[in-house]
This record gives sequence, C-alpha cells and structure tokens, in this order.
Amino acid sequence: MDAIKAVILVSVITLWTLLYLAFKNRRGRLQVYPLALILRLGITLKPGRAGRKTIILGWLGFALLILAMVEFYYEVANLIYFKYLKQVPEASSAGLVPFIPGVTVPWSKMPYFLIALGIAVLVHELSHALQARYEGFKVKNAGLALIAFIPAAFVELDEEELSKAPLSSRLRVYSAGVASNMILGLILLGVVASGCGVLTHGIRVLSIDEGSPAYLAGLKPGDIIIGVNGEEALCLRDLIAKLKSLGVGDPSIESNFELEILREGHLIKLSVTKPKGRQYIGIQIINEYTTLGLILYPLQMLNMALALINAAPLFITDGGRVLTDILSKLAGEAGKVLSAGIQVATLLLVLSLITITPILPG
Repeated sequence: MDAIKAVILVSVITLWTLLYLAFKNRRGRLQVYPLALILRLGITLKPGRAGRKTIILGWLGFALLILAMVEFYYEVANLIYFKYLKQVPEASSAGLVPFIPGVTVPWSKMPYFLIALGIAVLVHELSHALQARYEGFKVKNAGLALIAFIPAAFVELDEEELSKAPLSSRLRVYSAGVASNMILGLILLGVVASGCGVLTHGIRVLSIDEGSPAYLAGLKPGDIIIGVNGEEALCLRDLIAKLKSLGVGDPSIESNFELEILREGHLIKLSVTKPKGRQYIGIQIINEYTTLGLILYPLQMLNMALALINAAPLFITDGGRVLTDILSKLAGEAGKVLSAGIQVATLLLVLSLITITPILPG
C-alpha cells in the first residue's frame, strides 16, 4: 500500500508540474501555481434590484451572523473555562481542531471531507454572489480553486463599488455566506442526530485514560462499542443516554454495567465499574459512521465550522469586515483601531486553543 501511495503522489506532483509549465505564462481562465490551481468560469451577474423579500432575507442573514458570532465566543469561553480555569482533566485535549490532511483527518476519509468542503465553500460563495447581485452590485467573475489539494470557490466583486455602498447593503452581502452555511448545517444536524443505526454502526474508542474504569475493564483503543447491558447503542447519543441512566456522570454513586464491543470482528463483553467519587469512565470516543454517514457528517460539521469561523471577527473573515465597517461608521478611525484590537485578541484566543486531535478515526 505504501508503494501505491508513493506512485499516486509522484503521479499527482508530476501532472501538476506539467500543468504549471504549460500554463505559467498564459493569461486565461485557468491559472496554475505551484500549490494552487484557479479556474475562472467566466460567470458574471448583472446588478439586480432588491425587493422587500430580498432585503428581509438579507437582514435575517445578518441576524444569523451575529448569532453565529455570539456562539463562537460562547464556545471559546467554555473551552477556556474548562481547559485553563477549572482544569477539568477530561478537557485537557479539548480545543479548536484544524483541518490537517493525514493528521486530524485520516487519508482514508479525505475524499469525503474534500467533497463536503467543496460543497460548503460553494454554498458560501454562491450566497455572497446572489446577495450582492440583489443589492445592486455586479459580480465580475466566479470560479473554482484547488489550494494544496483542498477545494475552494470564490466570487469577484468590485471592491471599490462595494466600499462606496451603504453600510446596510454591505452588511447583508457580508452575512449571506455565514447564514447559508449555518442554515444548511442546522438542517443536516437534525438529519445526523436522528440517523442512529443508519448513519452510524457503533462508537469507536479513540483513547483511554490510564488507570481509569475503562482501562481497568480492559477496553482498548480501536474497540467499537455496540451495546450496554444487552441493549443496542450504535451512536454517541444513545450510548451517553444509557450511561447517564446507569449513574455515569454522577460522582455520588457507584455504577456497574456491561459493554458489548467489537474487537477485530469478534464480539466481546466487558464489565465496567465506575466507583464513587469519579464522574467519567475515562474514554474518548467518536461515532463509527456508515458510508452515508461519512458523507453527511463532514458536510454538517464543515458547514457549521465555516459559519462559526467566518462569523468570528478575524482579519480575513466576514465577521471581521462586519465589525470593522460598523465600528468605523460609529467612531471613524478610532473604530478601525478598536476593531483591529478585537480581531488581534480573538486571533490570540484561537491560537491558544488549537489542539491536534483526530476528527475521525482512520
């Protein structure tokens, strides 16, 4: 398998090199760079006219962006509290997980994530384009990109025209992408949450705390939990509910139960005892998805992730542009300085919370 992977990698690099040499001096729709491929589709949208419904939808999008920004800071505050202030042991590995092929996302799951990421980014950029058109802006071009093998999409607006537009129009355009990702993510969340047994066929154990009840019971990383006390549990929702009903999570009582697991295709039953004074059994787990789950779960997760990170006030995000434009309108240059300070502080918080843990097992 390693030889096959090496051949594929060499073939892709060779093909990319040939494309780069063939197109590096050409000016056309296709532009090839060492780590990026950009294809402009020649799609333009003439300015339209914003009707009442379009304006209402635009302001709904703005409200969703503000909601996503609040949710982003809420999640960050929770991580800081449990990780650094309360110092809960189980939160030691919690944090913001970056998308790193082969590290946080195994190569075997990369095709699903790349497809999902391409769809999420396309939805985001298309929403910007449509809202811009209805606000009276011309969409100069649109296209697709491949940056370090990660798919992306983009729209090109007239930035000078946009900067001169009323603040209300700009806010609605900035918010459209976040709103669309958030709506799609919430719809898919309902689908994923209700898909136990269809989208998942067990819960994979990622790691176990040494000396914990799970460790003493003989549970191992890679085991697939499929039941508790003879009752089926094929997803995190069901497993957590069953364990909670047995007293796991309550440090005032002792809890005894039996886990049914699959280990290398063999069914094994393990007796677990959670003693008094302990709240958890000491495992890090994740859903084991079916093929359909591997398509829908990354799509849901990446849409919500794009919504939250783009709503956050950072220098290259929609939330950053919203914050800067609003504060500039209210306080001029002082508002721009304040916005820059907030964005620097937010960036430092994000960097402090980055952790490298698997999004999906291999």
